[in-house]
Amino acid sequence: MLTKHEVHVEMTRRHYVGLFHRVLG
Repeated sequence: MLTKHEVHVEMTRRHYVGLFHRVLG
């Protein structure tokens, strides 16, 4: 079971990974 903090961290990480790939691409 994820805590709200862990869910937020995962969402934020995915968001920045997506931005990173868009910048590189």
